[in-house]
Amino acid sequence: MNRRRSVGIAATVVFAVSMGGCSSQEPNADTAGAPDSSDLASNPAPTDGSSLGGSRTDSSATPSLPSSSSSSPSDPNVYPTKTPAPKSQTSVLDSLPSSSGPGCAKVDAKTDDLRSGDVAVGNFGQALTSYDDQVGTMEQPEVHFYVVPKSRKQMKRVSVTLAPTGTTGRRSSVVSTDVEDADVWKYFAVNLFVREPGNYRMDVVSGQDRGCYLITFAKG
Repeated sequence: MNRRRSVGIAATVVFAVSMGGCSSQEPNADTAGAPDSSDLASNPAPTDGSSLGGSRTDSSATPSLPSSSSSSPSDPNVYPTKTPAPKSQTSVLDSLPSSSGPGCAKVDAKTDDLRSGDVAVGNFGQALTSYDDQVGTMEQPEVHFYVVPKSRKQMKRVSVTLAPTGTTGRRSSVVSTDVEDADVWKYFAVNLFVREPGNYRMDVVSGQDRGCYLITFAKG
């Protein structure tokens, strides 16, 4: 069971963070993009604690998205109905702030949830705060994200890759198959180790849904 706590998501959407649960994540520190199944089979996750992404989920962010249930009718003999799960999560993505103009969306300390392309990622503000709390005390700070792709049909796995854009930083990536529910909506829970401070490009891929972000994990 996940324990959830509320976070801000935009004017019309509220996200909550739930702690706990098991993750189905396959880390890959040195390979760009999402590895295929043969890569994952030939490169099993290390067991010495040094792997990126890990095999656990300390925390996952839970989008508390618009409810699909109708309001209760005044006639007690009439029961409310529930809208079938949508094939697309476009309405969720459209409710979130998005990058203006072409290129990757820029993230800062005030950014919570942000759409780029056909995905939305959050909670950046909490991830950066968590990183600041860990840097200097943890060898590899671990941050947590949720990823909401546009398509529900392709939600088998999501890859998240951090690639340095400057002279500092170390590349890292993780693949998550940890799909969670928020009402009729679905999202991926992702844990990612940040191996070094630096400026990064963060690429997110789920099937044909893609997005990218520019984010800085400062030294503190």
